[in-house]
Amino acid sequence: MISIRQALNLRLLALCSAITSPLIGSTSPESNAIMAPASTDVSSFQTEHQATLSIVDVDNSKALQVNFPASNSYPGLNLPMPADAWNLSAYAGLEAEIVNTSSERLNISMRVDNKGHWKDEPWNTNNVWLAAGESARLTVQFGQSFGKPSYSLDSSAISAVKLFISKPSVNGSILIKSIQGVGKGAPQVAPATPTPANMPAVSHASAGDVTIYTPAQGVAGVKIEEAPQIAADSQGLTVQFPEGGKYPAVNFQSPSGSWDMSAYKAIEAVIENTGSTSIRLGLRIDNEGHWQKEPWSSGQLTIAPGKTQTMTVPFGTKYGHPSEGFNPAKIINVKLMALQPKPGSQLRLISIQPVQRGNASASTANTNSSNANRIQGEAIFDPTSSDISDIHVEQNGTALSLGNHQGSPAVDIKFVTNTQYPGLNFLAAGETVNLSKFAGVSAKLHNAGSEKLRMTLRVDNAGHWKNEPWNTSKITLQPGETKDLRVTFGQNNNNAPGFPLDPSKITQIKLFATDKYSIAPQLQLLSLTGVAKTTGSTTASTNFNVPAIDGVFYKISADSDLSQLGQNHTSVSIDENTGSPALKVHFDSSTHYPNVTFPCPDGGWNMETFGGIKVDVTNLSDRKLSNITMRVDNPSTPGNKTPWNNEKITLEAGETKTLELVFGGTEESPKYPLDPTMISGVQVFQAHLKENSTLLLKNLRAFGSPKATPTAAWTSSLEDRDTPVTPPEWLGTRPPVEGDWVVTFDEDFEEGTAPNPEIWNYKLSHDALHPGEARNTAENVYIEDGAMVIKAEVRTGHHHDDPKLPTSEYSSGAVTTYDKWTQCYGYMEARMKLPKARGLWPAFWTMPDRGEESGLGKWERRTTANAHGQGMEIDILEYLTEWGRGRNNVATHWDGYGENHKSWSYSHMYYGPTPDGWHTFGLLWEPGKLSWYIDGQLKCVWENERIIDVPSYLILNLQMGRWATKDVDRASLPDYFKVDYVRAWQLKSRL
Repeated sequence: MISIRQALNLRLLALCSAITSPLIGSTSPESNAIMAPASTDVSSFQTEHQATLSIVDVDNSKALQVNFPASNSYPGLNLPMPADAWNLSAYAGLEAEIVNTSSERLNISMRVDNKGHWKDEPWNTNNVWLAAGESARLTVQFGQSFGKPSYSLDSSAISAVKLFISKPSVNGSILIKSIQGVGKGAPQVAPATPTPANMPAVSHASAGDVTIYTPAQGVAGVKIEEAPQIAADSQGLTVQFPEGGKYPAVNFQSPSGSWDMSAYKAIEAVIENTGSTSIRLGLRIDNEGHWQKEPWSSGQLTIAPGKTQTMTVPFGTKYGHPSEGFNPAKIINVKLMALQPKPGSQLRLISIQPVQRGNASASTANTNSSNANRIQGEAIFDPTSSDISDIHVEQNGTALSLGNHQGSPAVDIKFVTNTQYPGLNFLAAGETVNLSKFAGVSAKLHNAGSEKLRMTLRVDNAGHWKNEPWNTSKITLQPGETKDLRVTFGQNNNNAPGFPLDPSKITQIKLFATDKYSIAPQLQLLSLTGVAKTTGSTTASTNFNVPAIDGVFYKISADSDLSQLGQNHTSVSIDENTGSPALKVHFDSSTHYPNVTFPCPDGGWNMETFGGIKVDVTNLSDRKLSNITMRVDNPSTPGNKTPWNNEKITLEAGETKTLELVFGGTEESPKYPLDPTMISGVQVFQAHLKENSTLLLKNLRAFGSPKATPTAAWTSSLEDRDTPVTPPEWLGTRPPVEGDWVVTFDEDFEEGTAPNPEIWNYKLSHDALHPGEARNTAENVYIEDGAMVIKAEVRTGHHHDDPKLPTSEYSSGAVTTYDKWTQCYGYMEARMKLPKARGLWPAFWTMPDRGEESGLGKWERRTTANAHGQGMEIDILEYLTEWGRGRNNVATHWDGYGENHKSWSYSHMYYGPTPDGWHTFGLLWEPGKLSWYIDGQLKCVWENERIIDVPSYLILNLQMGRWATKDVDRASLPDYFKVDYVRAWQLKSRL
């Protein structure tokens, strides 16, 4: 006789009948008891891997005892099935009551199948860990695996029910007290088998009358995960969470299968922490669908002991941020979970209910559904039908009125004078709109005034302004001119790569005048529309799920939402013992491929600007580990079930390596040609473990550059600015690529007190001095300790020391090789030490010079236009000191600097510290291709047929004002831009 904690439900057994009795048609069981030991014939079961069965007496009841040997496989049983499958559509799932009568902890799984090849995984499954002597109810919800949306099981055609033990380490046994259908009312008498003619429609709870849970129902209908203990009284539902659980939870479901909550705005739970420790809770509201697609709304809250708080999750949000695709009319589950609870975690759920629209507790939520209707077709703002009061003026004095343009309504805008950036915002503070169906935003503008106007359109995501979380574009409008001003998502000025904007979370659409005006400009807005996505393009993707500019697509930090991770026979936590947060992953050897998967948005990640994915891995186990593998997936198709790339490493105990996966493999080892624009899965797993193991994962990110691309590619990441660099010994002696190179320019600044005037000019080619800029003077350029120094200081004087030119309170300097040295193509490099005072702007750049022999005038020789060859400005280094150390901007400018001006730039190129603080910046200039190097490392490549093909000269200068900053740190001046050498090389064949 074996003693167990819970007696068998005798009332249920009285209703059971033998499952092996003759059945006809698509068979429904006669009751919800799918397996009742009191009436079971064990000879009808099929066992696997040497499991044996018997019926035993347990506390005056019967139980099915499953004996098994120690095994590296999965001993278990298959329930007997009728020939034509079971119809279990009357239920929401199956539940097994199990007792572990072994001496060791066991992992026990139950699987419910439809017909189909096992590799296609046509099943739902769940598992539970049971300590020796422990009992639990193991539930498989139809349509879910491991408590998350999964394969859409047809419950009317169940072909198998399997229950097995994962790799038991000792001989042992378990007791199965019952297996029964649960949910949807769990009727005691099977309904008539539905036919197409009489199949009942799925019912939904009324949209205006929804009850999720009340204390009056006790624990009936409350489904548990990871074995929390629950009890109910008049004050609420008490939930005691188990020690060591990952995400123990209670689930609430509609008796009719789903709720229609379209009349509500959110779900609100009132929770009291009745335990002895703080609890971090998650509340999740599910639609149907695979869990990796995240078909839910969710939120988190931490409650201190003894405190009562209200937790509200607005529909269409995830952790306070808007998301799309959630349907409140089709809610299948409400889950309240503890996130890795500590010992002593316990709460009382006082109430959980939907909150109607307009209730104060949810009124601050800003969901997609609340503003989606304002975007009609392609129109974001249409003067014909939109309300002018929806436009928000950002400076007092700017006036709006409804006017007329060529017979059609228009918005007349009269900007305030003497104010920098007077403008408008088409979204209210805190408002978010979803523009993911568009490729960008376009404003049609007409200059109705008498002065030239420069206008800027900017589209923002949320974020700190210093991170520039926006895309922007500019145009110039002559008086009487009408133009379209367009912002393309992910670009600046519709050409250069920009911030990877998320178009589903637009927080601002701003239109403003770029300059300050003394006479009020007059502008007419004719329309503001979304730009349609192009179809059939082979050069650009329309997937806007782009990772951050540093490649990070899942941030590992103390605040990481670990519930976003898929955990298959793994458990995860945050470890901060190595100096920065890392993901600590325990892998269970009871399955062949325990893994942790990282979240991907709907439509997958677009990583087309990267070359692969990498992660730093540390082996925390006490033995060598092989087959540590990263897998990156494209969506599978009927014709290709395995569209993925794998890479693996081996680690000794305590060893750390970087696991790098290159999309499509390397040239030496080509693999499946993965499409980086639709990355649908990223996981780390271990294969065929013999013992449990633990890994530490850090710095997960996309990295590198595509193998071949007609647009920009870069290999820099934010971590680079903290990664020390030792410049290679060859630096300064040759270019970074092979070839028959000849030195064509070699300036070491070893002689004299100032740069050689036969090589260098001390003036830029233009005499303009913009407000806030420093004047240039030869006095501030000199040689000291074998380096050229450009000094920035507070000292008033005339530009170029010419009394005819403007003055500035700041002095600085510049040198150029105009009319003294030029080169077309080749490699150019300078070693320098950069200033630190806020407000400075050192630069190393080139400008075209077609030469005196061209017969052109000075300005035509220097033009960046596509005339007399393709002219272009190339910025090798542009550094804004306000960025802090280790960040560089590179850029190109062409087609002049007026209204036809075009540019490409990348301002997030990061580099690490060197031992002596000096850095080397280089440019490899080839026909149709530019490559930028920092300290000998390739950082950025840009390929474009418009790249300059005429000779250029060199410029080094230290400026301030304009783009640099308006907040110069005067107290830190003077400061210095030092240049150790400037060199250039040319291929011998081009001389």
